Amino acid sequence: MAIEKEKLKPLLDDIEKLTKEIIPNKELRAYVLGMILGHAFEELKQLVEESRPPVFYLVGRSGHGKSSLINALAGKEVAEVGSVKPTTSQAMVYDVEFPERKASWKVIDSRGIFETSRPEGASELEATDQVIEDIEKYKPDIIFHVINAKEVRNLAKDVEELERIMKRYKMKHGAQIPVVIVLTHVDILGIPTKWPPEKHPDKAKQIVEVMDYLLETVIKKFCNDALKEPIDPNNELIGYKIKGCNNFVSIIPVCSLKTDSKDGFWNIETLREFIADELPKSAQLLYFQSLKLKHCLRKLAEDIVKRFSLTATAIGATPIPVSDIIVLTPLQILMIIIVGALSCKPLSQETAFEFMTASGINVGVGFAFRTLAQQLLKLVAFIGPVVSGSIAGIGTYAIGKAAIAYFFYNKKVDPKQFYDEWESIEGKEKS
Repeated sequence: MAIEKEKLKPLLDDIEKLTKEIIPNKELRAYVLGMILGHAFEELKQLVEESRPPVFYLVGRSGHGKSSLINALAGKEVAEVGSVKPTTSQAMVYDVEFPERKASWKVIDSRGIFETSRPEGASELEATDQVIEDIEKYKPDIIFHVINAKEVRNLAKDVEELERIMKRYKMKHGAQIPVVIVLTHVDILGIPTKWPPEKHPDKAKQIVEVMDYLLETVIKKFCNDALKEPIDPNNELIGYKIKGCNNFVSIIPVCSLKTDSKDGFWNIETLREFIADELPKSAQLLYFQSLKLKHCLRKLAEDIVKRFSLTATAIGATPIPVSDIIVLTPLQILMIIIVGALSCKPLSQETAFEFMTASGINVGVGFAFRTLAQQLLKLVAFIGPVVSGSIAGIGTYAIGKAAIAYFFYNKKVDPKQFYDEWESIEGKEKS
């Protein structure tokens, strides 16, 4: 299961009905609904309503592994693997579907840019102009420059040309698109049988030397301030972040073609996770769901809990008389459902009831949303029935964190343990 856009509106309608049921005061009800469907929903709108497939654009020479990279990233056969001569006469667009996860990507494989021979059937448009046209048309979130690691020393002009293309694009549109250099075929550097690099220090050294050459000798020619920062401070082998360079943001080595003599893909997970950090918020949900990136989905859940708790704090601090913490339950129920959905539970009331039941709250047979709201109070009863800004924030945050523990780790956790954590977060927000 995964979050589906079409299920969000009915859920919000149910939350609105619940709010009307449990808050008889019209003025207070309007205020609480405004906060839930206003401030809180803005988070959901960006996450769900405005979510879209991520768009990736690949450039590089034919035979350097663009198609293999697409297949490795997606974890399935998507693109045909070609070799020897340019095989793409124009940009190839792949709509990569993950139907069981309600997600998809759009991947554009450029024609054989930088080729010495023109692909059969290619238009007369210059390859570099074609790239500009493609970028304008498809608006990619990330551009991958795919380079065979053995050819880096011969392809400095390719990297410089892509830099010129990106400068032209920025001058025309005032926007920058992150470019990730992906070094493929690192397994055949030196002696191919010495693999994986973690077991062969000389192979690991060769990979690092290629990355250093690319940064120090090629990229610094047009970006003097470029600095490397290992993605993992304890393991520079898996790639560099590039600091101080407008477009190029990283160099990541991979093995993206499985063979009988190799242990399979290498360092693909590093590339997947780097992509996750670079994507705009609107493209994150479908990307995270497509690859089941649990830690990324959990981070989204933590962001939701934090924002909902701040909204609860604002409700509790309202000048409108609020005497009962039950006014917060529609917000808290919605939060629980979203947290559950991010863990791939259904986006429905039943997800909230599952959490409540697991927390030891018996909601009974033939339950109703209103029943859940009343029972939810038992989880926050230890902070009293009278609501204030501080109590509202603590209670909501504690419930949200307990929901994350349950849905993502299958753990039943006492919400009380999150008191100090919220006070620290709230203090930072105020400062």
